[in-house]
Amino acid sequence: MICKHPLKMTIAGLAFVLPWSISARAAFECPTQPLETAHNSIIAAALPTGAAFDDRTALTAALTALHAEGVSMPIIVDTLIAAYCPTIANETGLSDAQKTQKVNQFALRMTRMVYQLDSTEAIILEVNFPPLVMNSIEAKAKEAGVSAADWVESIVQQALD
Repeated sequence: MICKHPLKMTIAGLAFVLPWSISARAAFECPTQPLETAHNSIIAAALPTGAAFDDRTALTAALTALHAEGVSMPIIVDTLIAAYCPTIANETGLSDAQKTQKVNQFALRMTRMVYQLDSTEAIILEVNFPPLVMNSIEAKAKEAGVSAADWVESIVQQALD
């Protein structure tokens, strides 16, 4: 994640995501139901299904529509995770640990996307680095006396200037 000014609300959002976080050591199972809300019908109509969970454009449209309808951010995150979980639970060929990892990754991604809706200060960009590259980034950042995210941001800024 590259963001000079991290979204403070993401931390609050994680408080709602953490109950969904499933231990990799436990058998995989989805929570029984999401948080109740007066917006249930609006949410049901806007939620993506199946492969649309991997379509960033469809997800962004759903998130924007729900946000515009006044659905709170924690409810959006909670409902998306609850809707996504069964699609992963039904995937054959994945171990319980892999299913858990996929749901947890989705939960973090959705939290970032949802809370980014209110931010005009920065866009959060999620970039995955191999461990050896990340080790090098962290070493360079430490030499520069900055965080890894700030170091990567400075390198990108230099490349763009």
